[in-house]
Amino acid sequence: MTTSQLPAAILFDLDGTLVDSEPLWGASERAMADRHGSRWTEADARSTIGKPLVVTIAEMRALGLPLTADEALNELLDVMVGHHNHGVEWMPGVETLLATLGEAKVPAAVVSASFRRVIDAVLAAAPEGAFQHSVAGDEVHANKPEPEPYLTAAERLGVAIEDSLVIEDSVSGATSGVTAGAHVLVVPSNLEQLDEFERLGVSLTDSLERIGVDELARLHSGERLRLGIA
Repeated sequence: MTTSQLPAAILFDLDGTLVDSEPLWGASERAMADRHGSRWTEADARSTIGKPLVVTIAEMRALGLPLTADEALNELLDVMVGHHNHGVEWMPGVETLLATLGEAKVPAAVVSASFRRVIDAVLAAAPEGAFQHSVAGDEVHANKPEPEPYLTAAERLGVAIEDSLVIEDSVSGATSGVTAGAHVLVVPSNLEQLDEFERLGVSLTDSLERIGVDELARLHSGERLRLGIA
């Protein structure tokens, strides 16, 4: 198989796609709310998956978190960076897929609504040379679900967004990729949102363990895949 049959680049979301960090975010948000006498339930945390962190903070403050937006943001970022500095738990199939991309010489980028500090903590734990670029949520004017993050990543890699594959876990992120014009593969973090993913017309898989060079070529050709999801 030639590299022309593969995507020109793979653009990965971070939380819940590359790294099993969504539970950490939710637990950290709830702990912060508890420390300051506010409330933030697991359902509240789930409702903000894939959304910019400033949106999460705004919703927490609306529910009574007695901190300024900057105070809450910095406290939460400090906690998450601390978690990642103690080790990163990659989602199933990620390390094998990154090795496959390296062998095929397909460049990759991280495109996240998380802030630069969090992305850099994860990149420090990534296999050497796995990612050629990254785009952080605090580096764009319009975050996911707008297309700017993925368009920016493609530009930094010097590839056409139409020839790129976005890999996501959330409706917000998938919307960003679709609107940008990329092929999109979703590993859903919330199976209750399958109808929304169907409406977006994206490919679906229950794990990146199912994705190898053959699947990458099929996705690049425009084939819509549904792997391991009934």
